[in-house]
Amino acid sequence: MRRYFGSLVVLAAFIAQLPELAIKSSASEVQSAQAQTYKVEGTVVNAITGRPIPRALVQWNGQSGQVAVLSGPGGEFSFAGVSAGRTQFMVQKPGYFQGRGGNFNPRSIFLNVGPDSTKLDIKLTPEAVVFGHVLDKDGEPVEGATVRIEKANAAGSSRYRGAPLRNGRTDEDGNFRIPDLPPGQYVVALQAGNVIRRILGSQSANGSEAYPAVVYYPSADEEAGAEPVNLVAGQHLEINFSITPRPAYKVSGTVSAAQGLKQVAPPFFVDRRGQVLFRVDEFDQQTGAFTFRTVPAGTYTLRLSAADETGNPAILHRRMNVHKDLIGLRLSVSGGIEIPVRVRKEFTSRNTSSGSCSYSSADGKVHTSDCSDYPPLQLSLDPMDSFNVQVRSDWRPPVGDTLLLRGLQPGRYKVHATGGSFANATYVSSLRCGGADLLRDELLVPENGQLPAIEAVVRDDMATVHLLVNADKNTYATVTILSDQELPQEMGQIRTMSLSADSMLTLPMPPGEYKIFAFADSADIDINDPEELSLYIKKAAAVTLSPGKISNVVVDLIRTGE
Repeated sequence: MRRYFGSLVVLAAFIAQLPELAIKSSASEVQSAQAQTYKVEGTVVNAITGRPIPRALVQWNGQSGQVAVLSGPGGEFSFAGVSAGRTQFMVQKPGYFQGRGGNFNPRSIFLNVGPDSTKLDIKLTPEAVVFGHVLDKDGEPVEGATVRIEKANAAGSSRYRGAPLRNGRTDEDGNFRIPDLPPGQYVVALQAGNVIRRILGSQSANGSEAYPAVVYYPSADEEAGAEPVNLVAGQHLEINFSITPRPAYKVSGTVSAAQGLKQVAPPFFVDRRGQVLFRVDEFDQQTGAFTFRTVPAGTYTLRLSAADETGNPAILHRRMNVHKDLIGLRLSVSGGIEIPVRVRKEFTSRNTSSGSCSYSSADGKVHTSDCSDYPPLQLSLDPMDSFNVQVRSDWRPPVGDTLLLRGLQPGRYKVHATGGSFANATYVSSLRCGGADLLRDELLVPENGQLPAIEAVVRDDMATVHLLVNADKNTYATVTILSDQELPQEMGQIRTMSLSADSMLTLPMPPGEYKIFAFADSADIDINDPEELSLYIKKAAAVTLSPGKISNVVVDLIRTGE
């Protein structure tokens, strides 16, 4: 899959140059059709119950501007004077999704308006809601705690790793309510660590106490012990927490930056997804002295960061077991680990570079060239340990054919490689680090930072695909292309495009095996969710592309409701 995206820049430029969709009617027929207008009628209904949805906002972009109506008591609506041809309508209703994907933006619906097509039947999916309350060991409400709803198994997905899908806070009675949830499997987490500082601040016989930093439903300290929650459309699910304070300790010390770094930032504790658990109570920018007054017992990750003169961040994470007061810590932020990337070009064409490339150097000068001196590839390393940061190779001209990856921290990374030529279709055919095949395997950066150089091979013998959608004339589909090798565990990046059934799309693609989907309505599926997409894998077209060869591919239209 990564090899396909090696030509992403080239592909975007290629698509931009594609001719307009072929119109088989004569000019007079087109003008006649455009002059004809029709009345379009439809209904908006609940996709689960089939009941009408009143007061849904339905919009249509007419020639004189946007026209909007609210659906009636029976979900009905109508527009007069709609021109013949492919027309876009939009519908929106608070509390309802535009299909299973969980997108609350107005749903775009396309209709080929004509004498035989003037009816719209729109189905909207109702939201799910999680509600409940949070109490302490004495049955007293806990105010100000954060309840997070997260995608289950998100730690291995670059799309869902990081910020929670939804969150909410408890009120003075300890109650919370989190709406706007699409169907799916989730993990529910309670974050109350900061509440104690503002509210509890109590002393026990053994010293300070604090609520645990995070509790995963029903009562686990780690996500591995969480009980997944399955939500269906329209469900209202009650979830309650009961939490008990535990001993808490002071953590203090100084943080400094290695040579070449400055602008030391305040430290803070994060969870395994990079979410902030505890912010520092005291921090001196001049000396780097810091203090966390109340940290509940547990094992945490402390995030330290600084920046160089150009503002590039250097970030370090330290695992820390807090079971007593930790005083006088001396911590330092380094610039991270450097790994060389050696590139070998295997080009079949002599004309490997053309056009004009330019960049501004640190001295303020603008450098221009024919792009031949630019890096033949670019690497993006996405951390699987989500509290690390993404690392990219330099896109500016390198010294020879060796690039440098700078600022790596120990941990696991998913490597994405893209061809660096802006004017020609190139791709990365091989990417290895020692015994690891980085086109398929993760890059493991050890604590000591000792790694061999990354060896890359870049080629230009792209394959070509002529793509057609097998559907009625004027039907539009959302086409999704992905690598067969990475199913079902990791779909990687997924690219989509809109294609008419009466037109052919020509795509340059790296050699390899692919699955190609054509969805009639992508709103009914979250195409970025590997689990949902894999449900339709048997309906996808399988294709094997050979170097420099042309393949004709016909894709059947997938209707998710069937």
